[in-house]
Amino acid sequence: MTLPLAAAVSLGHALVADVAEELHLPALFIKGVVAVQQGLRAEDYVPGDVDVLCAADRAPELIDALAARGWRRRPESSAHARFVTHSTALLHPDWPCDIDVHTRFPGFFADPDVVFEALWEHRERHEVAGVELWGPDYPAHALIVLLHGLRTPTLAKNAGEVTSSTGRFAAMSDAERTATRDLIHRTGASEVVAAELNPLGWQIEVPARPSAQFARWKLNSGPTNTEGWLVAIAEASGTTRLRLIYRAVLPSREDLLIDYPGLPDAALPTARAYVQRLVRAAGLVPPAVRNVVRTQWASRRTAIADPQPPGAAAVGDTAPSSPAPSSPAPGTPAMPSSPASTRVLEEPAPADPAPGAGGRWAVYLPEPAHAVDDEAFVLRLSGGGSSSPMRLNGVGLAILTLLDETGGDVDRAVQEAAAMWPQPTDELRTVITGFQQEMTRLGVLQ
Repeated sequence: MTLPLAAAVSLGHALVADVAEELHLPALFIKGVVAVQQGLRAEDYVPGDVDVLCAADRAPELIDALAARGWRRRPESSAHARFVTHSTALLHPDWPCDIDVHTRFPGFFADPDVVFEALWEHRERHEVAGVELWGPDYPAHALIVLLHGLRTPTLAKNAGEVTSSTGRFAAMSDAERTATRDLIHRTGASEVVAAELNPLGWQIEVPARPSAQFARWKLNSGPTNTEGWLVAIAEASGTTRLRLIYRAVLPSREDLLIDYPGLPDAALPTARAYVQRLVRAAGLVPPAVRNVVRTQWASRRTAIADPQPPGAAAVGDTAPSSPAPSSPAPGTPAMPSSPASTRVLEEPAPADPAPGAGGRWAVYLPEPAHAVDDEAFVLRLSGGGSSSPMRLNGVGLAILTLLDETGGDVDRAVQEAAAMWPQPTDELRTVITGFQQEMTRLGVLQ
């Protein structure tokens, strides 16, 4: 079965939410489907993966639990491992999307635990594929989307995202501005967003001189890793520096194939790729060197003029931390969301239903879903079963629902089906029994 990306991403959200719930692990779903529901992304936007943010000390638990369902770490090159340290990408052979488990989000300079606690206080309940989960409220999520765009603003897509984001911040109410300004300072995002928001009257305070963290951010916000490699080389010494220089210019064959998955694994295409990389580096290195020297000089001036202990946040970017709840607290107030398109549940459901209670399903219905023969994609959640979604038509979904609601009692399911469809009872029994046996064989039913 070919699983459509839109179905995979929605069901992936439901899967991760279910796993996090079983672990009693607070998890925030960022970007993706929740951003679409809030109007932060276009209605026809289809995310490419599932992004979930959790506390750094709980991430291994979530990754291990997903591994038990067939998800594995995506192979990464040396460059990716060096420069992408905020998340772990997981893949599954039956799913066309990744799951990215974030422990940090680029652009927040405060301690990751402080950032997560602050964002957790700005959470609200959403529904994806029939499953309730937590996402940032509209102002907090708008901040995340803006930071994402500013991470590589030279890309056309990101530049458009920054433009859209500034329009949203300009339209926020005074109450939203006050709460979001506090969040910006608590999470250490002031230096990154000030240039975009201060022209809108936000009055974001920043240090008199750029912090070392902001200098690093600026170096890493280009379309390539050239500046990052140069900084790593400058900070290394001896044989380590020589190895870094060599690998920056000539990555291993394995790394090259990981970074360029469309490259044929053959001698001639690989040789061409190395030559193209050398030619490209010749053009990128000189301006990158000037950028690094300029930024490093500014950073040294800042350190001399205003010394701070290692790891200290920028001025105005700290706040006392408060313990994050061990599980979502029903009834937590959320800030008002600006767009009417946000689909938020007013009363959050209990966070910790009994694991293994059975009958928990995630269901993705493509739009529009009116005719009974429309396809649906279902995924068994708590209680085990298949780790991959199942494609069903409208009738199959109805029978599956009947079997689930009746606890697998075929007689009761037949009685309910007879009230829905005009077929003879014997025919319904034959169809439902056969369907139950097949779903049990496939691990969809237990």
